[in-house]
Amino acid sequence: MICYFLICTFLSYIIPYKLAIFITRRIADVLYFTFYSKRRNIVFKNLRTVIKRNLSSRELHRLAIETYENFAIFVYEFLILPSIYKKNILKFLVPVNIDRMQKPSFVLTAHLGNWEWGASMLAELGFHPTVIALRHPQKSLTGYFTRRRMFAGMDVVYLGEDMKKVVNTLREGNVVATLGDRDYTGNYKVVRFMDRKIGIPHSIFEFAHRFKMPIIPAFCVKENNKYRVYFEEAIDPTSKDDAINKWIGVLEKYVRRYPTQWYIFDNIWKE
Repeated sequence: MICYFLICTFLSYIIPYKLAIFITRRIADVLYFTFYSKRRNIVFKNLRTVIKRNLSSRELHRLAIETYENFAIFVYEFLILPSIYKKNILKFLVPVNIDRMQKPSFVLTAHLGNWEWGASMLAELGFHPTVIALRHPQKSLTGYFTRRRMFAGMDVVYLGEDMKKVVNTLREGNVVATLGDRDYTGNYKVVRFMDRKIGIPHSIFEFAHRFKMPIIPAFCVKENNKYRVYFEEAIDPTSKDDAINKWIGVLEKYVRRYPTQWYIFDNIWKE
């Protein structure tokens, strides 16, 4: 993994964007057949779950390779995020229904598309996001990720840390953004997602309920080589169970629409 980040970092500094994307795709193809080949079965199962029809072996491999390539591009684009933000990230993204955004609020997204660019766009638009992220096992990489996010206008708090920064962000009238399609802490609620059982992080709904803050689903997805950031109607957190069910409904819609931009390479199913 470290070698992969080093290669992407190298590409981000010296290679023109289109050439870097081409090279990144080829790196992903190599990883698909070598170092990360064991993850393919998980991706196959996810694709079968999301796409409700019989898929041939050829179709499965094509879609799985596309998923690997899209994820590799996401990693590369995360590395160039500070320079994109400096150039004005709104030149590279199209917000859709931005009028649905509220301050303060929770913005909930998924491992779908390019959530890092989406959060940076919120910063550019003046929402001052604090993102809740997962700390990497290697301290040096965590610091590297933190610096890049901060250079792109975000504040960062990691799971397991004091959530005082989250509370302060909301009290200051800003937004908190995080991912809501898989659990990392053990504090989850089992729900039906794509007709299977999945553990959805529960803490964000508890926070929203406690502070009476709306939850706004948002997704930064690529369409025709251009990112669009879709904002859905705010979810009322008064009833935590209703809020979770509404979130699941929105999440299913976007994952089905963009199956090869959903980056889940571990077994997340609670069955």
